[in-house]
Amino acid sequence: MNKLTFKKIDFWLQITTFFSIYIFLIVDFNASKSYSNYGTAIIFSSLIPSYFIIGFVQLISIISNLYKFKTMRNDQRKLYEKTVLILFILTIFAFSFLPFGLIYAIFMIFVSPVLAIWYLIITWTELKEMKKTKKN
Repeated sequence: MNKLTFKKIDFWLQITTFFSIYIFLIVDFNASKSYSNYGTAIIFSSLIPSYFIIGFVQLISIISNLYKFKTMRNDQRKLYEKTVLILFILTIFAFSFLPFGLIYAIFMIFVSPVLAIWYLIITWTELKEMKKTKKN
């Protein structure tokens, strides 16, 4: 598989995962309104697992890109990889000391969507650049 095809599959897999999960969350949220504590139900039954699904798809993408594009990585991807590494180290530290773990988990509920969107933008930018380079 050539690199452009790989990047297209990578991008569309992320888009599909991203929007499928958010459509599911909207449907699940509307279905959960009949519960008296639907806010808590939606967070623990759907929202948190969806973060892990998107995170897993993007982690596979990061590892695949490290393997496939060893020399062709833009500055944003390198910064993103460093950010994820720092957050991983902080995760180990935070959950070693339980009070910090709870605070960190709450922090990550807000940071994770930003990271997901950032990574999607990085992949889209790289795909656009690869298409432009191929035309020239």
